[in-house]
Amino acid sequence: MHIIIKLLSNLKPVGECWEWQGYTHTHGYGGVYGDDNKQFRVHRVAYGLAHGDFDQSLHVCHHCDNPICCNPAHLFLGTHEDNMRDMVRKGRSTAGEKHGMAKLTAAQVIEIRELLAAGDLTHGAIAKQYGVSRPAVSQINTGARWGVTVCIEADRIGAH
Repeated sequence: MHIIIKLLSNLKPVGECWEWQGYTHTHGYGGVYGDDNKQFRVHRVAYGLAHGDFDQSLHVCHHCDNPICCNPAHLFLGTHEDNMRDMVRKGRSTAGEKHGMAKLTAAQVIEIRELLAAGDLTHGAIAKQYGVSRPAVSQINTGARWGVTVCIEADRIGAH
């Protein structure tokens, strides 16, 4: 019960968000201690209070992208992949073309995937054609590189 009082007494409405006014972690998420002196992220507590018990392996994500927001209407459950897709979709990622070391565009990665699917060229030949390493092409093929970013870009431009 103590954690509920802490949560409610430290919220301030800012626009449509209910912003946490207490302690925040390094990454900007609010933190609160429970009765057992265990620390919880306040947006997860708020989600649980509003929606009941949930699978703790899931992320509690923000529609509003405000890490101190505790408005249950702004919170949703998702996997790590869901959270990463949301981040990329909203342009908050430095993955893909936005990464400072990127040698390819999302469109080129889609082309590489199409060449791989056709099966006419080796990974080495594709790598040479695009000026990247053979392991980079292999990682594009498996989704280890560009996985989520390319899916979002492909959806955006209508390629599949």
